[in-house]
Amino acid sequence: MSLNVTEQVLARSLRELHACLRVWIADGAPADAKLAADARDRWIGLVSHHQAELALALLGKEAGAVFFAIAHEPRVLDAIFQLPAPSERVHKAWDALAQDDPRRLLGGIFLCPPFDLEGLDHFVAQERFDEILLIYATWQPRCFETDAQRGRFVAYGASLGAALADRIEAASGPITTFLDHSVRSIGGGIVYSCEGMLVEHARAKSRVIRAYLKRRHGLDPAETSQTERLPTDSTIRIGLLWADSDWRTENIVGAASVDRLRDHGFHVVSILHQNRPATKDRRTMEGRIAAQSHEVVDLSRQRDLIEQAEAIKALDLDCLMFMTNVTHGYNGYIALATLRLARWQAVNLCAVVTTAFPAIDLYISGLLSERAESPQNGYTEALLRLPGSCLVFDREDQGTQHRSAKLSFQRLRDPSTVTLFGSGANFYKIHPALTDTWAQILAATQNSRLVLYPFNPNWSSDFAGRRFLRRFSDQLIARGVDPARVTVAGPWRDASVVADLLSEVDIYLDSFPHSGGLSSLDALRLNIPIVTKGGPTQRENQTADLLDLMGLSRYVTDSVDGYVRTARTLAEDLSAWAAFKVGIARGMRTAPFFDTITYSTRLAAALRAAVTAPATRDP
Repeated sequence: MSLNVTEQVLARSLRELHACLRVWIADGAPADAKLAADARDRWIGLVSHHQAELALALLGKEAGAVFFAIAHEPRVLDAIFQLPAPSERVHKAWDALAQDDPRRLLGGIFLCPPFDLEGLDHFVAQERFDEILLIYATWQPRCFETDAQRGRFVAYGASLGAALADRIEAASGPITTFLDHSVRSIGGGIVYSCEGMLVEHARAKSRVIRAYLKRRHGLDPAETSQTERLPTDSTIRIGLLWADSDWRTENIVGAASVDRLRDHGFHVVSILHQNRPATKDRRTMEGRIAAQSHEVVDLSRQRDLIEQAEAIKALDLDCLMFMTNVTHGYNGYIALATLRLARWQAVNLCAVVTTAFPAIDLYISGLLSERAESPQNGYTEALLRLPGSCLVFDREDQGTQHRSAKLSFQRLRDPSTVTLFGSGANFYKIHPALTDTWAQILAATQNSRLVLYPFNPNWSSDFAGRRFLRRFSDQLIARGVDPARVTVAGPWRDASVVADLLSEVDIYLDSFPHSGGLSSLDALRLNIPIVTKGGPTQRENQTADLLDLMGLSRYVTDSVDGYVRTARTLAEDLSAWAAFKVGIARGMRTAPFFDTITYSTRLAAALRAAVTAPATRDP
């Protein structure tokens, strides 16, 4: 076969694959999946049997643009990885290739996610297919297929971060477009479903971001934490840096935590990274932030990262708290957390795991929330544990300014439904082990149904919903449960709809290992019994903290088996279910997690002690 004909065949096969994938994404029908799978098998078969150099030559020509278009689009990669398995003949031909054979990579990209492709490090080291490889290598799943994938992804993320940092630090010229893309594509949502303290994963991501900022922006991220001692008797100028002023989870919790900080000798400066038009209406988040601050500074006019950093430095702050999550991906707000902008810098529970940024000196949590034997081992920052829980809420804060007309959710039950389980756990918290646990509960409880509302628009506008539903349906069928017993509702931009739905729910199922905070509180406000599993880290214990503080710790389990048992007991024993409801109703009247006065007193005392005695470190 001539070279020209070979190139034509390979190029046509690639264009066919791209076209079939687009149809599959648009319609999602089984027939479309079969067409895309056949096109994928054809491409892998051709690549596997032709000379490696002929396939590589394609990448510099027209077909290279098609290949790039496929690898560049996360949704296309998502679709590829949920196609039916390749035929045995095609898979054997591909698997027979040596790990350092470039044809193995050209086929493997269309077979499995990067963390499952053996030998990928060989191509990274050689810097082969640089543009395409970086895009593929930095792809992150929005929905795991198996629990084994979760473990492999965490390990892979740490090694990939180190490799990217090496590449950036070794670069002699400007950052390339593709290296820029690889850093900006760093995600973080998936760690919400992973166990452990994830310190090494965080360290690798931190190193990538700091190396990128040095090379791309000429900035100098901090390399060490703060040790400067502040005077014990001075007024502390504290800055609260908000990513935005939207009415959303992080801002609601954050505003409650600092609600009365100005009453304790702190001069409070709120800094808005992005902002809407200013208002003093306390029913809005902008108004609430203004009400608890001595000054409000709007950074939105400073478009440049360097200008924003200089504007914050000019405020001469003793302490700067990042009120929004800085462990989720990369953006301009997160970049600021790598820089030394104040004498002391801190984060709170909105940071899902340790930041691993040397510029962050303190991680603020709670004695009740951190239940590991050596909790400091999970943080690169000094761990500041307040008495009680890290959680606090405004009792009256239910987003009432967004109240909508009452909706009917009677359709959630059929005539035979005895127990309706519900969960508002966010999509990223719902991993295969959790959905399998829910399938076990449905299998063990007759005449029960489950309603989920996982697509919270606060988090994202683009979820891998179809892939998630397919995985959950397969698990339900494997447990002998009709998938029709599960309803997935939403998303809604109006938060009040959640209360309308929950009014139909009998038992709330919390997520693990990342437990719910505000989502669980939504259920508790309606006296709905909650099934939850605690653990060593604060993100595992959010719901456990709420129950413990109401004197209901007996309902917190520490194992999956206990979680299933608790759900069954509440579904089958009406007296146990009623006793739990009564306990919630009583506990909510005097719940300590609504006491913002005590919380702010503890926070002020702990912060002041930390910055005036820096040698003190939580053992």
